[in-house]
Amino acid sequence: MTFEARVSPRRIAPALGGTVLLLAIGLAAALAGVAMGWVLAAFMLWSAAGLARRMRRRDPVLTIDAAGVRDARLPVAVAWDEVERLRTVDRRVMLSKVPLLELVPKGRFDRDRSQLVRAVLRGDVSLADARDEARLMLDLRYLDVTPEQVMAAVREHRPAPDRTGR
Repeated sequence: MTFEARVSPRRIAPALGGTVLLLAIGLAAALAGVAMGWVLAAFMLWSAAGLARRMRRRDPVLTIDAAGVRDARLPVAVAWDEVERLRTVDRRVMLSKVPLLELVPKGRFDRDRSQLVRAVLRGDVSLADARDEARLMLDLRYLDVTPEQVMAAVREHRPAPDRTGR
């Protein structure tokens, strides 16, 4: 059975509300003559558009099965035999924690650079994570599952490592 995680509009709504509020503040500041108000408004408009786009997504974003892990946002598919180790981590970003699934490869992941650039521009992956060749970080924020459920799916689907060296 395949484990699928989708975007949760309920989890995005508060972030979208805060972004729209900051957009309004930026516009008010800009109209009052504060030049940086336009910068804030433009950045918040870009953020709001990205969050709204995510809310409309209905297909599974993260899929875990016997073959491995797939993230449709990047897009990337990693087979279990390519993964040396994995774990969930919480990264602090300003005032909030961002849950991530960290995949460390045995070698190098084969990644399409143009797809990574598009994912960064959409806000699906941070620039720092896109540039990191030593690991792949998958964002679990705004999904309809918890990091614990993701790790339970990993334990269910990932084959046990061969301890004999064969």
